[in-house]
Amino acid sequence: MGEQDEVRGRIIREATRLFAERGYAATSVREIAEAVGVTKPTLYYHFGSKDGLFTALVSHHLSCWLEVIAASLQAPGPVIDRMRAYVRACFQLHLDDPMVLRFLHQAMQQAGQGAPLVDAKRFHEGEVVLLIHLLQEGIARGEVRPHDPVAGALMLLGGVRIRLGATLHGGPPLTADTADQVLDLLLHGVAP
Repeated sequence: MGEQDEVRGRIIREATRLFAERGYAATSVREIAEAVGVTKPTLYYHFGSKDGLFTALVSHHLSCWLEVIAASLQAPGPVIDRMRAYVRACFQLHLDDPMVLRFLHQAMQQAGQGAPLVDAKRFHEGEVVLLIHLLQEGIARGEVRPHDPVAGALMLLGGVRIRLGATLHGGPPLTADTADQVLDLLLHGVAP
């Protein structure tokens, strides 16, 4: 990795942290530059503006998220195993760097309130399409019972997002078996 890539990486990390902790409006370019240890012109060289930086962060983090999710859902193996890998991957992404999910959550909540608009549809649609394809494959292979794969995909996505959101807002922390609990509830319900 070259020096410019390293500087860009530091800007991404620190800006993500500051936007996640303070929000878009309360975070200045000067504060980001100071946290990174670069000048404002260096930051502008890489991202053009505060809006450009914010938009680049959203795009970067959403692309990374979808890449990890796609790898878990498109891996070879039984459909249920890939569903479990998907839920684990979502939770592991949060555990690896909680600021990224906090940033993305805030970016979607603050869009239009001073922060640039975020294409949340791109993020949700990409994940939903991958889940629908997986469930369609599972139905075709007889690994999951026939059902509406769109509804199934939305239920799985919703369960994961609600559990992550609860953790973000001070709810119970994720544990090693949280992914299994979420998927088992989806697959088997709460009935005895």
